Amino acid sequence: SSSPSTTTAATEVTATPVTSAGAVVTTAAPTTVAPTTAAAPTSAAAPPAAPAPDPTTVLQAALDGLSTAYHFVSTVTLDGAVALTADGDRVGDGSRLTLSSRDGTVSYVITPDGSWVMPEGGEWQPVETDPADTDPISALRTPATVQSGATDGSTSHLAVTVSPSALGVPGDAPVPLDVTVTAAVLSGVTYATTVAGKPATVTSTFGPVQDPSPVTAPG
Repeated sequence: SSSPSTTTAATEVTATPVTSAGAVVTTAAPTTVAPTTAAAPTSAAAPPAAPAPDPTTVLQAALDGLSTAYHFVSTVTLDGAVALTADGDRVGDGSRLTLSSRDGTVSYVITPDGSWVMPEGGEWQPVETDPADTDPISALRTPATVQSGATDGSTSHLAVTVSPSALGVPGDAPVPLDVTVTAAVLSGVTYATTVAGKPATVTSTFGPVQDPSPVTAPG
């Protein structure tokens, strides 16, 4: 006679008839069920990288961070030697500075109402012509182009071009400037020019104002 099929854990049993001594005998043939594997969880996609800051926005923010009162030192190097140094403070719309060269020093006070000069060992006297402007701040307010440069996280460089008239240098071609921004504030500017037909480099650095008092006519 035939035995009914039976089922055990993880094993299916099927009936297979065989012949023994003229009688039909049923034996159980085990069949193994293939194991299933759960799908591995997928990791979440990484967020997109933040876009690079706009270099023009970085420049204007660096200028604003300098505020309206700051100290500046501008050095003109001619033929590899320092030819002129301008050291002073800009406070609001006025400046007080000292120009130093191989010929000595000259002090200036510049206000919207007038300018005064005092030669070394001399007296203050009004002048109608301001000294050569080596401060590039006003030129940076109206750049022709601005491009991002190298950065190390805290200090970055911007490649800026300005018109020569805005910088007070001769020529018609835009003047390239290497602008340094430290902790989001303008800290330095370097550019090449010519003085008396010779190649020159102007380097300006900026920092906290040394004399924050208003710039007024010398008394």
